[in-house]
Order: sequence, then structure tokens, then C-alpha cells
Amino acid sequence: MDRESVLESVLTKLRSTPGVKDVRQLDPEVRERIRNLETIAEGRGAIGGLMKFRNRGVWEVLEREICMVMILGQDYKLSGNTSGMVHIVDQAGQVLGEFVGPERKAQILREKPDAFFLTEDFMMYSGWRSVGEPYFLIDEVVLHDLDGIEGVSKVTSGSLTSFSDEVIRDMFGFSGPKEWTRLIGFDLEE
Repeated sequence: MDRESVLESVLTKLRSTPGVKDVRQLDPEVRERIRNLETIAEGRGAIGGLMKFRNRGVWEVLEREICMVMILGQDYKLSGNTSGMVHIVDQAGQVLGEFVGPERKAQILREKPDAFFLTEDFMMYSGWRSVGEPYFLIDEVVLHDLDGIEGVSKVTSGSLTSFSDEVIRDMFGFSGPKEWTRLIGFDLEE
């Protein structure tokens, strides 16, 4: 399959996914804008600047040959595993807390009875000794939306910070309160 056919197949598949309002391929200028926005957001920190964070998901997407942004509505369901998408980790990579989807809540409580919920879907673990300063890690999520499309490899996705999300949605004319973005990146097979 040639490059343009692969890209058209990807766009067709993504646009037909329930909850996807639009999909745009990112040109180099928009990719650079996202890099700058995410760098600023990371510099400001999480929780009102109380804790550092790293948005590894976005950085992984931006490393791929092709990057796209999906504009999503409330009814979009991620096709990847969202557990582990957001962690609090220390400098040694030890997980101190994490977002847990419904599929993992009961399992974790069985395995780690001393764990507790910081919020309804964010679990903290006890009994750890932090190595260095803890930070939030927003990780990549491997999506399955492009499974079966010939010529596509290394598919991943990332969540923009709310700061970047708003700027990018506005840039593409989507500023509704119940809309959000998801970056998706992949390589083309030769």
C-alpha cells in the first residue's frame, strides 16, 4: 500500500469510530506548538505546581513518523488499557500511586489490602520509601483503533494536558465543554 492510501485508510477508520468528531494530521508547525505547550505545562507542574510531572505519552506520540489529533466527544471509549495511564512515581520508577480503571480496582484491593483511594479512580499504595522526589507520569496508551490496517506500525496515543488540549481544540474550531483531544502516532511500514 502506498503512503497516501495508508493515511486515507487511517483517517477513514478513525473518523468512523463512535465518539470521534474529527481527526487531523499534524503538520510540523502544530507538532512544534504541542512540544512548546507541553514543555510549559511540565514546567508549571501538577496540582497547582505542587508536584512535577512528565507527559511521556505525548512525547512518545511526537516521536512517531505520523501524528494525528482526534477531537472526541463524551461517547468515545479508549480501545486501549487505561489502567496505569497516570502514575505517581519516584526517581527509581517505583509506582507510589496510579489511576485504576474499573477492571483493576477489585484486583488491586485483593493484592494490596493496604492500598487506599485518593479519589474514586486514583489509588495510592503504602509501605514505600520514595527514592528522590515523586512526580506524576502521564503515560502512553497503546490503542487498537488501527488494528488491521496494512502499513501501520508502532501505534500509540497520549493525552494532552488540559492547557494544550484547549489550545489545540480552539485551533481546529472545537471548543465545546464536552469535547477533548487524544493524540495518536504511528510509523508507516516500508
